[in-house]
Amino acid sequence: MPSLRQLRNFTAIAEVESLSKAATLIGVVPSALSTQLSALEKELGCTLARRDGRGVHLTQEGLELLYRARKILRSVAHLESEMRNFDRTADGEISVGLLPSLTGCLSAPLLAAIGNRFPRVRLKLREILSGDLAAALAAGHLDLATLYKHQVRADYLSIPLFTEPLLLAGPHNDAIFKRNPVGFRDIAMLPLILPSPQHGLRFIVDAAAASVGQPLDIRAEVDSFASMKSLLAQGFAFAILPQRSVDHGFAEAGVSVAPIDNPPLKREIVLAQPAQHLKSATVSVVAKLIAQLAPLGQPQAIR
Repeated sequence: MPSLRQLRNFTAIAEVESLSKAATLIGVVPSALSTQLSALEKELGCTLARRDGRGVHLTQEGLELLYRARKILRSVAHLESEMRNFDRTADGEISVGLLPSLTGCLSAPLLAAIGNRFPRVRLKLREILSGDLAAALAAGHLDLATLYKHQVRADYLSIPLFTEPLLLAGPHNDAIFKRNPVGFRDIAMLPLILPSPQHGLRFIVDAAAASVGQPLDIRAEVDSFASMKSLLAQGFAFAILPQRSVDHGFAEAGVSVAPIDNPPLKREIVLAQPAQHLKSATVSVVAKLIAQLAPLGQPQAIR
């Protein structure tokens, strides 16, 4: 298969009908260009041009290659132009689903970046738990969604965003927090509030429990981060939360957190998009911005 460089050089030879003139235009010596032409003829298995004292004359095969080469080079030039102007074409409405633990650190920077760089893009943000995000993306209600890695289907395009630990959260005066980190077997015996099984965090916790053969003491399934935080503040039970969801309000509410080990728990977050959907300029620029901004939302210190 001829390369773009070979096609460009062959086209230059054909247009000026001279190896020396084409070599000057391209910036190589004539002997090098002659060698390239011979190599191209050998690769294609035919004679492309006749050389004589008056210059270079294309054969029928050479004329056919010139016609096809020009079409290919025009297409490549058009593609390069489109890519250079890609960001400028972004407009319209795009719906993005964010995990609750990301809205605080991502919503404002994302909206500011879009407003400054792509004023014709109108962003719709939805904050829901991962299981509902996955369902909304699969149903076509979202263009992009932040998901746990294990939720990404084979027919999705995905961009890795970050990996972070999961933490134990509970009443600050509980003796369990004298251990740092806290073993998962000990956590499994605590009264827990967790999201429903369809959500990404619950999947990770259930898998860890199965791996150590320890049943969990789940007192309630709560699919609202705000409600879970309120229950923690009231000392109702313990929870396992992503590190990014831990903010200064936890300490003020009397909630402590600690890392988990044996096994340590972590989540891998990606940005997902159904692969069968045409990748528009608007979706692409917003995905690029999220990929740039999401890792910058640094987790709070463990307290």
